Amino acid sequence: MFTFGSQPYNYVHHNFLDISDDVWDADQLGLRVNQHQKRRKLVFLYIQQDWLKILVKKFIMFEAKSGSKQLQTLHHYISTFNSFSRFIHEDYPQINLADINRELIINYLSYSYKIGPSQKRMRLGILKLFFEIVTINQWFNFPGHLIRAEDYPKQPKRLPRYIPEDVMQQLNQHLNALPEQVMRMVLVIEETGMRIGELLQLPLNCLKQDFKGDYYIQFMRWKMLTESTIPISTELVAIIKEQQHYIFQNLNNDFEYLFCGRQGNKKKEFVPKATVMNTKSFIYFLKDLAVDYKIKDNVGKIWNFQSHQFRHTVGTRMINNGVPQHIIQRYLGHLSPAMTSVYAHIHDETLKKEITKYHETRVVNIVGETIELEPCSLLNNEELEWFKKMCWRWLYRMAGVVDLHYWENAHYHLIAA
Repeated sequence: MFTFGSQPYNYVHHNFLDISDDVWDADQLGLRVNQHQKRRKLVFLYIQQDWLKILVKKFIMFEAKSGSKQLQTLHHYISTFNSFSRFIHEDYPQINLADINRELIINYLSYSYKIGPSQKRMRLGILKLFFEIVTINQWFNFPGHLIRAEDYPKQPKRLPRYIPEDVMQQLNQHLNALPEQVMRMVLVIEETGMRIGELLQLPLNCLKQDFKGDYYIQFMRWKMLTESTIPISTELVAIIKEQQHYIFQNLNNDFEYLFCGRQGNKKKEFVPKATVMNTKSFIYFLKDLAVDYKIKDNVGKIWNFQSHQFRHTVGTRMINNGVPQHIIQRYLGHLSPAMTSVYAHIHDETLKKEITKYHETRVVNIVGETIELEPCSLLNNEELEWFKKMCWRWLYRMAGVVDLHYWENAHYHLIAA
């Protein structure tokens, strides 16, 4: 035991973890580590002040024990403390724990001027949580209000980072140039809008069938630790069955995932290996494809594919085709409507059409007065049902779905649920 500030501190072991070590294994902390994640260590080597490092370790251990924090979140925490430590080393090399005050925090804000508003908000939030947890647990008594509400930069309005339709068309034209497994991965994520971790860890037996014979895909939403089931097209069912056969043919029978990793790292080669593919490997294939086949946006720039763009594309397509937000929320597995509202973004072309339609309903009478015409109404329930059906047919055709009869049934299941 040694004294830290006014508080005695005991070296402890958490699942054989020694707090004096500067590199911790996530498994020793009892953290869930997804199979596709390569960074499984928590590294404290870059926190230069011993007095800060020991408090950060206690804070990280406390947060890990809460059971609600993912490994990636703790990586963000440590990155913030690395930055804070570097600032102290450069601007306040002689200070100690008791010297952290409001003036120092204000200077840290100036020091961090180069980072974007979102990252700055995140770092301030982490430091604020750190000061609070340390004080509540009586490891040290920090002054109150070190970080104030006015310190946070204004939250920029988030827009979906969707893939433009012309870029999607170029991608689909050249899918056959990808290794067959990667091609199928693109088709799955393009229809379902899964997060990359959900895609990479899809179970081999992810296909489920209801009593009517309609197919669904079942998977774990790792971000919320909940299982989800969504309807899929018959075309995607066939693609998944092809991939299942591919795994059975190339790997041993006990491999439990739909998609696998590869041996070696040759650019064009894909030799199956009984491991989960890591996050970067999938997107590297798409980046190489964009360069090789000159997949460009409307200003002639090579498109920089990112895995999360597919998710935003699915959400944006649905919004732009009139799918209710509560349906999108359920389909994409959002916890709150606020997360879904990010996709409430109308394409310029869609906006143009709506404005044109509005002007077409306005006429001027003989004395120069503007008169708005009444929009045409559907005559009866039969015509309304036809209209709704045609809207859904258009939506799923935009999403590349051909088997519309299946999707009409799937839409019924979604609404009924």
